[in-house]
Parts: sequence; C-alpha cells; structure tokens
Amino acid sequence: MVDHDVQVLLLGVDHGNNTLLHYAEHLAEWPGKRESRFGSAMLVEGRREWVWRQDLVHDDRDFVEVGEAFAATGDERLALPLRCCSGRALVAFATQWFSARRHGPGWS
Repeated sequence: MVDHDVQVLLLGVDHGNNTLLHYAEHLAEWPGKRESRFGSAMLVEGRREWVWRQDLVHDDRDFVEVGEAFAATGDERLALPLRCCSGRALVAFATQWFSARRHGPGWS
C-alpha cells in the first residue's frame, strides 16, 4: 500500500482506528521495542493447524496523538467527518514520530 502511495480515507473516525499506523510501528525503532510469540489456527496444505510466529507487540495508545501531529503538518485533508491523506506520507511521518517519542516507562 505504501509503495503505491494509497490514499487513506477515514470516515467518521480518527487515526486511533488507522491500522496502517501498525506498519509504521514495524519500521520505527525505540528503546524497549519488543516482539512476542503469537499463535493462530491456519489452513496448511488443506489441514487446520495451530501456527506460531513472532510479531511486534503492537500498541495503539499514541495513534490519535501521532495523527493529530500529522494533521498539523497540513498533509491531511479534513472535512469532518472525513479525513484523507497519503499513506506514504503518513507512514514516513509516523515512523519518525514513533522513533523519537516512544521511550521511557511504558514503552518497554
């Protein structure tokens, strides 16, 4: 999505509901960033199996705040209840924002 610079359209919600920000979390670096083991049922060669994988421990507590900071740059079009922006620009901004601000207690 980011490679194709999709337009993100949020209808009646803020960036607290924007799951594209999880991708920015993957790209960002901050002290204490961690992964955990997650499992889910999947079809493997036609059979249901429990599959384990490592993945980032996601945390959306600051998604609204990063969205507000992004909107303040002027790169988001806002006509309530609609918000629209470039996915590429949002992910680039949020990646830097998370890297600079996710530190200290509560982010480890």
